[in-house]
Amino acid sequence: MPAINPEQLERQIDELLAQVNDPKGFIRTCMNLLDYYADRTKRPRGSTTKVEIARVLRVPRPVMKAICLRIQQAEADHPAQWKQIGQGLWQKGIREARQVATCALGVLQDEDIPRMAEEWAIVCEDDQALEYLSQRGLEAFRKKDLKRFYLTIESWLKDGRLRIRHLAILALKSRVQDQDFTELPMMLGILKGMSAELRGGSQRSLSTLVRTLAMISAPEVAKFLIDEQKTNVVGAGRLAQSVLSVFPEHLQKEIQGSLG
Repeated sequence: MPAINPEQLERQIDELLAQVNDPKGFIRTCMNLLDYYADRTKRPRGSTTKVEIARVLRVPRPVMKAICLRIQQAEADHPAQWKQIGQGLWQKGIREARQVATCALGVLQDEDIPRMAEEWAIVCEDDQALEYLSQRGLEAFRKKDLKRFYLTIESWLKDGRLRIRHLAILALKSRVQDQDFTELPMMLGILKGMSAELRGGSQRSLSTLVRTLAMISAPEVAKFLIDEQKTNVVGAGRLAQSVLSVFPEHLQKEIQGSLG
């Protein structure tokens, strides 16, 4: 991996953005740029090396941040081209390419963002890429129309596909991290019964979300967990146990009492 020269990087990104009208050229140049900054010194050895190389380039964060920032600052007057760029980069199946694709979502029309996020989530086996999609890809969408954001999330949570439900949980987690987040009661209402619908990585993401909510209002979240127990929601006990340590001692006792 070469040393990062800020001026050189800016020139490289200029060259990249100059090809917006040529999606195939943009994708090719982008992949070359990511490969240029790939850190091969940290690749794992052994039988998993080929799989790891195919999916993660380990491009330094400052490089990824610079690329994403410049894309998000780009003029939104080439929606069709940005859509092709996003689709093409996501299909590469490499984490960094998918991060760049995610940044391109913010340049698209609002109505395209949730639909494309769905399409990408279905074929995404990488939980880190999925989380990045929920954070950066949906950021403009949730900030511009919060009501529509929550309607979309509720629809995703009812979806029969686990990856879409996982995307919804991660999107809620990203919303909690926004400075203007105030809708804790509504979010807890949306999460009712969800521990029965999740497993694996999505279940762990739910636990992380609930722990974060408990830091905002431990009593409200404790009541939520106890109510889930009382209504015999599948997986509610496992969820409560996984988040118990973040509560004050007196609330821990109340939650444990509901576990039976």
